Amino acid sequence: MNNKKTTDTKKVVHIEHLFGCVYGGPKMGKTTSLVRAFPSALFIAPKGGLNAANWLGIEPKHVVPQGIAHVIDIIEKTHRKVKTIVIDDASLLIEDEHARLLKECKGNTWDSYARIIPVVHKLRDVCRNADCDVWWSMHEQSPREDKNMKGGPLVPGQRLPREIATMFDFVGRVVHDEYQPGHPYSLQLGANPDWTVGWRGFEGPPTCRLNIGEFLRACGYDIPRGDDLEWMEKEVSSLSAEIFTRSKQSDSFHILDLYKPIINKLLKEGRDHRHIRLVCMDALDRASMHKYTTNTLSIFLENFEQEITL
Repeated sequence: MNNKKTTDTKKVVHIEHLFGCVYGGPKMGKTTSLVRAFPSALFIAPKGGLNAANWLGIEPKHVVPQGIAHVIDIIEKTHRKVKTIVIDDASLLIEDEHARLLKECKGNTWDSYARIIPVVHKLRDVCRNADCDVWWSMHEQSPREDKNMKGGPLVPGQRLPREIATMFDFVGRVVHDEYQPGHPYSLQLGANPDWTVGWRGFEGPPTCRLNIGEFLRACGYDIPRGDDLEWMEKEVSSLSAEIFTRSKQSDSFHILDLYKPIINKLLKEGRDHRHIRLVCMDALDRASMHKYTTNTLSIFLENFEQEITL
């Protein structure tokens, strides 16, 4: 990732490599969203774990992990050769490691909890110090009122669930959202009393369409599509501008009127149907993000429409 970010004031700020986490329930699009955002990344995932990539028409580089020690070795050997590494699913990886330690501890759960912590910390440190961006997908752990613990990424023990989110720059939760056209899920980043979410970049809406690539592009990051899909950028840019213009003319409209011309054009060019679908989805998501980023001040002022007490 290009580590320079430009704001509306044209100020250029150096940004370190991102260490991010996307978590949520099963079969909600976590893996798909990461493959879609980082098609050129190295994915560390179990056998069969990247079948969702077929829906996108993308074949990411893939290594099957044999445990956390193996994952650490992979990262140490490849982090200067790739722009992004994705661990999918880190919750399962940590769970398997904990099961192994529990067996070594002869069923003593508290001893196994104590031993898994430094293992996860070592993995965290390797990811944090990598010379590339690193992303984890994880399952979710529900809030526990009896422990005064917010919901968050799924890890074993009492201490790790409380500290796991502090490891990352970006912690987004995938939530069901029936009002999102085409894919009924959103990415939740805004403050929530029950779930741990947020990111250190601060920019962006509290909830947005599940498109990590377009979210980061809207915040000023350079997110490459990869050589095979670079042609999409021109089409996405053009179509998103049309969608945004139409949205300013009318609060609601039939987007198929805008989709059909570009679909027919790309079909004549012999493009893969799955890639054409990606163009349409990314264009809609980019227009949605653009609508937010061009109205940040008015959205900020909406928070103060009611009377306040100091």
